[in-house]
Amino acid sequence: MKAGMSEATKQTDLQLASQQLIGEVSHLLDVGNSAAGLEKLAAYFQSTSQFDRLFEVRKMQSRLRLGVPVVYSSRPAHLDDETQRELEKDLAAAALDCGQKLASLGDIAGAWNYLRAVDDTLAVRAALEGSPLDEEGTHAAIDICLNHQAHPELGMKLAVSKLGTCTSITLFDSIHTMLAPEDLLAAAAVLVRHLYNEISTVAAQRLSQPAGTALSVMIEKNKIAVSHSSPHADPSHLSSVLRIGRTQTDPAVLKQLLTLSEYAELLPESLQYPGDAPFRAMATQHHLWYSALLGKRWEEAEAEFCKNLDRYGDSPDRIVSLEYGVLLLWSTARHSAAAHLATNKLALGDFEYGTANIAPHLIQMASHTTAVPIIADYYRLDGDVLGFALARLSHCSSSIR
Repeated sequence: MKAGMSEATKQTDLQLASQQLIGEVSHLLDVGNSAAGLEKLAAYFQSTSQFDRLFEVRKMQSRLRLGVPVVYSSRPAHLDDETQRELEKDLAAAALDCGQKLASLGDIAGAWNYLRAVDDTLAVRAALEGSPLDEEGTHAAIDICLNHQAHPELGMKLAVSKLGTCTSITLFDSIHTMLAPEDLLAAAAVLVRHLYNEISTVAAQRLSQPAGTALSVMIEKNKIAVSHSSPHADPSHLSSVLRIGRTQTDPAVLKQLLTLSEYAELLPESLQYPGDAPFRAMATQHHLWYSALLGKRWEEAEAEFCKNLDRYGDSPDRIVSLEYGVLLLWSTARHSAAAHLATNKLALGDFEYGTANIAPHLIQMASHTTAVPIIADYYRLDGDVLGFALARLSHCSSSIR
């Protein structure tokens, strides 16, 4: 009963406050002070967390300030481009403000209704990061951050903590083709660090090591003990993360991937699942890959991923393996070698470079000085005038930047 009376009292108080506000706003409008009336409305809606109405008031304030009709359903005929830009700028600021306020209350879904219209990635991501999330809000945040690419790194962090490794890998695989390159690297790095820490924690417990002991330390101290106590995580998760990490460039993440590949070699043979070309020996070839990305075992890596392509004949694995070879060369600053391999028609066989969508595009490679003549000559000999011009101008544009 008391709760019911309290709610009734609250509603009565709100009605009284609304009536008082209407009287005050009406007076301000009567005396021609529309700006003050709208500001009073804005303050009220902000104090009562009615952010949808606050947003509408902010739109009206912008129109009033710019001398545009405060209420209209279609763009006024006399509205010039400069005024339109100012209106859009104010609208974006209002959307960011409302989105930030809703996010600060933990209403991620409500916040995204406004933040999705804001062309300020850093501000949007800061708002999402600062949101206090309950269970429902966490699930909404994962969906928004990953499926709408609002903040893939945060989305993956929430996913691994809430949904676990298996589901997080599945989520990553479902959205990775939609991500910008920098977001792809950041989201993938979350999975690498998560699995590395997970295996380190379990291994340390089984080997009676101090909490926080890194997997690399345990392998260095006693490889046999680590091997005998394995597996410390689902081997299929290990295989997936080694695959997902192939495009990483951060040395710290690469070192963890190198350790994970070394750890994978310690697993019983029955748990060393075959991978995809050119990583059929999943553990060993990833160990070689990550060693090369860290500047080690170069001759072996070049032979494995760049030179021994004839083993694949005319199968689709040939172009996949060639593009991994190009990616390896490019990732380790061997730009001219990467360009030569990508344009080697004999090595390509019946395939067209770029169809596997693994290595950098030819025009992207042409942004580097040493690759320009190689890429431009390839297009010239092919009679591709547009490709030739793009290759030449790509380097010019990057130099100007």
